[in-house]
Amino acid sequence: MLTAFGAESYVWSTGESGATLTVSPSSTTTYSVTGTSNGCASEPVTVTIIVKPCNPRQGIETVSACDSFVWHGETYYASTTVPTYTIPGSSVSGCDSIVTLHLTIYHSAIQEWSATACNSYSWNGYEYFTSGDHSQYFQTVQGCDSIAILHLTINRPQHTALTANECGKFSWNGTTYTASGDYTYTHLDANGCTQVDTLHLTIRPIPAITVTGNIAIHLYESTTLTASGADSFVWSTGDSTASVTLTPHATTTYSVIGITDGCASDPLQTIVFVGDCIPAQGIETITACNSFTWYGQTYTASTNTPSHILHNQAANGCDSIVTLHLMINPTRHTDLNVSACNEYVWNGQTLTQTGDYNQTFTAVNGCDSIVTLHLTINPTRHTDLNVSACNEYV
Repeated sequence: MLTAFGAESYVWSTGESGATLTVSPSSTTTYSVTGTSNGCASEPVTVTIIVKPCNPRQGIETVSACDSFVWHGETYYASTTVPTYTIPGSSVSGCDSIVTLHLTIYHSAIQEWSATACNSYSWNGYEYFTSGDHSQYFQTVQGCDSIAILHLTINRPQHTALTANECGKFSWNGTTYTASGDYTYTHLDANGCTQVDTLHLTIRPIPAITVTGNIAIHLYESTTLTASGADSFVWSTGDSTASVTLTPHATTTYSVIGITDGCASDPLQTIVFVGDCIPAQGIETITACNSFTWYGQTYTASTNTPSHILHNQAANGCDSIVTLHLMINPTRHTDLNVSACNEYVWNGQTLTQTGDYNQTFTAVNGCDSIVTLHLTINPTRHTDLNVSACNEYV
């Protein structure tokens, strides 16, 4: 500010009037003023304002940020030391200040895993039951987000149920069952998951029939054969009654089938001998495992009906008739379902793999007893967790 005095009024070289003049020259400048009193003007008085050069002050702003940083309206996504910002007249000397940004950008860490499991999957302390992408969030040593993404596929085994109503026996997955009950079959499905199938089985017994009556008659005589042990009967003669009256003219074989609850027996054959030579009767009692072959015929179920003629083998020179009384004891099958961690010891054998294992023993009746172990081995899960922390971590 320039101030003039000694006169009543003043006029400056800038054209302004008044005793004072405010100036802010950017370079050295000379100003003049003329004073007037009682109509008389003075000689111009000059004053020179010397402007010295103003060097701006330099400064650095150091910043660390995650992913991005906004500085004076500008957004930065990468580390840089280039941006500057000028603050006019902010230094102590009144000059400008120039600030340079030294920026370090740390990016969030993203890690991805893919996993396939049966029913559920454990990951970093959490149990997941559905397929999909699952995320967990942590912090890096710079304090930025660390994102872990799990691409998870959950396979669920299909458990099937079969209901069966059969006569005598039923075969299912390689095992023959002869008693009613609920049975399970454990195996691995196409995805490697343990699948348990259930059989609801009803076994209706096959009737055990017998035939009584005179089987040795003279020519032109009649005999009555009576079947028992079933609800209904069908004879080879076409009759459907329990008893049939026969008048054969020669030795003849007759057969009958017994039916109970929809289950039919094997045909029971009865030979009626016609003539003067009365055959001798005999019984052969046999106990066998699973099957028995008698005179070229193989039997797989207990029976007391088969007969065989031994010609001229009786003491009197007549035929002998031998009837087979057969008891079949089937192999006993037992299923054992076990889940274990890492390994399982079974009858002295250490097993480390999921699967089906068989061992054969001898039952009290002398037949095989097969035990099938359906084993699921669940391995110990090892999970790695990388953490960086300052001073402590809970």
